[in-house]
Order: sequence, then structure tokens, then C-alpha cells
Amino acid sequence: MTGFGPFDAIQDNPARSLALAVDGAFAAGVEIRGAEMPVSYARSVAVTVARIAALSPRAVLGVGVAADRSAAMIERGAGRRVTTQRADIDGVIAPALPPGPERLPSGPVVDLARALDVALSDDAGCYVCNAWLYRMLLEAAVPVVFLHVPMSGYPAERLVQALGQVWGRR
Repeated sequence: MTGFGPFDAIQDNPARSLALAVDGAFAAGVEIRGAEMPVSYARSVAVTVARIAALSPRAVLGVGVAADRSAAMIERGAGRRVTTQRADIDGVIAPALPPGPERLPSGPVVDLARALDVALSDDAGCYVCNAWLYRMLLEAAVPVVFLHVPMSGYPAERLVQALGQVWGRR
């Protein structure tokens, strides 16, 4: 699991807090490993790819904050798009995404949304969260899912339980 760190006015990112809170937890025989990733188009992917190589996970969960949402939501997938108006923490604006379909589905989103008791979303945005998810869906050899949390965060205990329900039985 990776959670995005500080950016812009969000210095205490609830995504980072959640990822670090669940690091080392166990649920249904599954060890959850959490880490921070930078709000960087390039480095977020590099951090995740390195963790996949080091840990050989069953699945990858990315977490980001959606400051305009009042509840957590699982993203159904990612689009091949990025904003042209907002730089990441490295100053990069709208990098080119690799060739691929206009939209890539994520999974197992229905099972995870049900276990977390959250809704599904069809809009991962057009900033680093969406770009990270798109790249990970193209590159990772394991299931990749993305959770957007509101500024109030999401309960770590509930996340651990849900991850055990979904991936502990697979």
C-alpha cells in the first residue's frame, strides 16, 4: 500500500497517514505493508515499482486525498489524461502518459468497495493520483486499486479488516 505525501496546502496528507498507520498490520494471514510516495508523476511510480520488486505483493493499493469529497471512494479505473494546469511537487506539469487505451479498469473494485463500505467512483481526477493509477495498471503484474479519502481520512482498522477480507481469501 502506498499513500501520497504532502503537496500544495495539504501538508498533513491523510493518505500518507493511513498508509503508515497500517504498515506491518496482519489480517486474514496477509501482512500489509504501507509506505509514503511523493506527489510526483515520476517518483510515485518509481517508489511503487521498487516496493513491488522488493515485496512481491498479492496486490497494490494506492491511496490519495480528494479534498473536495466528503467520503472515501474506490476508483473503478484510470483515464489516459493529466491536467495541463497544475504542477506536481517536482514542478512537472502534464507529463505524457505511455501509449495505451483511453481507460483502464481496476480490480477487484466491487469486492473492496463492499468490504470498506464505500462507493465506487468513475473519476480518479486528472492529476497525479489518476496518472499513478494508469501507469500502475499498465505496468504491475498484480491487481492495482486506488482509494481516494477525504481530508478527514479513513479508519486504519477498518481498512486492515477489509484488505484481509478481499485479499486474505485469494
